[in-house]
Amino acid sequence: MCPGGTNEVPTCQNGSCVNPPPCQSGYAQCVNDPACNTHITTTQNCGSCGNSCAFSVPNGHSNPTCDASGASYTCGHDACQGTWVDCNGVVSDGCEIDTGSDMSNCGTCTHQCGTTADACTGGTCTCIGGTECTTGQTCCSSYGGCHDLQTDANDCGTCGHVCSTNVTNGHPVCTGGGCGFACDPGYTKCGSVCVDTSTNTTYCGSCTNSCTTGKACQNGSCCMTSGMVGCTSAADCCSGLSCLIVKVGTSSYHQCG
Repeated sequence: MCPGGTNEVPTCQNGSCVNPPPCQSGYAQCVNDPACNTHITTTQNCGSCGNSCAFSVPNGHSNPTCDASGASYTCGHDACQGTWVDCNGVVSDGCEIDTGSDMSNCGTCTHQCGTTADACTGGTCTCIGGTECTTGQTCCSSYGGCHDLQTDANDCGTCGHVCSTNVTNGHPVCTGGGCGFACDPGYTKCGSVCVDTSTNTTYCGSCTNSCTTGKACQNGSCCMTSGMVGCTSAADCCSGLSCLIVKVGTSSYHQCG
C-alpha cells in the first residue's frame, strides 16, 4: 500500500507509488509546507497557493469570497453594501459604483442622468434637489433650474447666456438656441427694424410698400399731403383734405388741401 499523510491521497501510478502523493481536493502543499496542510478554499489561497482574493481598491463595499465551482475555486465577493453595485463585473474592485449618487449609473447600472439633472440623489436623477427636468429642458444649476435652451432668452444655447437687442420697439428672443429679436405688439418686423406699418412711409401697410416723396402714410395706405398736385378725388388725399380745383388764369389743376 502506498503511503499518504494528512490530506494526501495515496497513489500508485505505473506500478510505483507517487511520492509525494497528491493532495486531497481543497488542499495544496505550498511553499515551506511539509505536507498538504494549506486550504485552497480561503481568500488568501483560493484555488492555488498564494492566490489572494483581496480587492485591488481600498474599499470594495463587500467582502471577498472564495467560491467553489465543481472541483475548482475562484475569487468572488458577497452581497454589495447599500446602493453599491458591481457594474463592471470585475471581481478585483468589488462593488465599484454607488448607484445612489453616480450620475452615469443612477439607480441602476448605465442609467445616465444627462443634462436634465445635476445630481443623482438616492438613485433618482434630480435638478437642484428637486424633480428632474422634462425632455427638452436642461438643468441650469446656477440659473434657477430647468430651462429650454432652444427658446429661453435668458438661457439661450447655454445656461446663463442672456439675449439682448438694441432694435427700437423690439425685444430679444431665443429661437433654435440662437439669439434674435421680435417686435413689440403693434409693430411689424421689416428686415432689421420694427415699424408701425400704419404710419411709416418707408413701410406703409407692408414691408415692401414705400410712399413716394411728399406723401404720408395713414392707416397703412399712402396719401397725398396738403399742397400736393395731381389728385383725382378726395380719396387720394390724406384724411381731412379735399381734392381742390385750382385755377390759374385760363388753366387749372387739382391739389389736395
